[in-house]
Amino acid sequence: MKIAFISDTHLGFNWRDKELREDSVRQAREAFMKAISEKVDLIIHPGDIFDDKIPKPEVWVEALKIFSMTQMAPESGVRPVSGSVNPLPFRGIPVIAIHGNHDRRGGTLKNPVEALDAAGHLVYLNSSSVLVEKNGEKLNIFGMGYVPESYVLKTLRTIAPKRIDGAYNIFVMHQNVKEYLPDDVSFLSLGDLPNFDLVVNGHIHNNTFEDKGRFKFMMPGSTVATQLKKEEAGKKKGFYIFDTDTEKAKFVEIESTRPFVYLEMKFSGTELSNVYTKVRKKIEDVLENKFSMKPIIKLKLVGSLSAKTNIDRDEISKGFDDAIIIVDNRLETENFMKRIEELREMHASRVGVENLGLALLRKKLTEVGYSGPSVDEVFDQLIEGDVESLIPKFIQHYQQTQSRDTSSL
Repeated sequence: MKIAFISDTHLGFNWRDKELREDSVRQAREAFMKAISEKVDLIIHPGDIFDDKIPKPEVWVEALKIFSMTQMAPESGVRPVSGSVNPLPFRGIPVIAIHGNHDRRGGTLKNPVEALDAAGHLVYLNSSSVLVEKNGEKLNIFGMGYVPESYVLKTLRTIAPKRIDGAYNIFVMHQNVKEYLPDDVSFLSLGDLPNFDLVVNGHIHNNTFEDKGRFKFMMPGSTVATQLKKEEAGKKKGFYIFDTDTEKAKFVEIESTRPFVYLEMKFSGTELSNVYTKVRKKIEDVLENKFSMKPIIKLKLVGSLSAKTNIDRDEISKGFDDAIIIVDNRLETENFMKRIEELREMHASRVGVENLGLALLRKKLTEVGYSGPSVDEVFDQLIEGDVESLIPKFIQHYQQTQSRDTSSL
């Protein structure tokens, strides 16, 4: 079978920006259109379909248009082996997906990927599998949606993904992986992954396809630049088409990707006026190139100024109407600015903050001998502001505890 792996579409990214809001939609639409034109049998999305766990109605409209395209495409012939699977997503070219960290909602709260599943636009896997077939060839696809880093190894042991003999086995996840990160911030290594034929990971926005011996390993990357880091500059955005017969992958580039240029400039005791002059000259040099559309130019300024003062970002970008200028100012006290930026990134993603908060909550409750409802569920519902749903659970736990204490007398 031919399978398209399209990941991290982040529909709705930068939605408040009138100039950038269409990027995620345009690029995801192109990826799906190209997958359809390549006559793939199946599309698998390894998480972060949306950029927000509660997408805006305008974003929903665009998402539904994209997923409707696959169902209006010519029938691929892929069908579920199990009769209990909803047949609606198997119209046209079926889509199978998991949730990412941006899609995830905790506890019993429904996430937007589940909504697409309920509407019959895709098959949602959450620590579960689906067996499909075409012309006698079977695929066993096991999906593990994003889980907080500190739980990923425990979750893998609990769900224990199993191969199916006589089928091509694909494991899909959305996690950090130690071997592919510059810093050791992940609990998960390649050696921890199940022995499937192909392992596919979302979350990390760079693309790669490698033979690891035990399995083939793929990261499709994102279809849109969201992190605006140095690693994303100059890299092609797109998706993979994988052939289960040859076990080879072809990368398909998205042509409508907005150009992204990353520049880092270092200064030492420089006067502010000289900083402006040098930075603006650098931008002018970049804009001598011809771009298909207005590029994003991100400037990272590091080092020190001759006098303590503030950078005026408007002064830098003034007159450059043919580019979107983003200034990352690390001048002044560099160590202080670095710490501020780390906190800003944690707040923007909320993932770091939530993991930290969950760890602190668990520690405090352990210290007082807490034995009530699941700490994970309590924390997730507190994050969502769903305090009312917690009260009956605590009352029930209290009544059960009282009943046990009474019966022991």
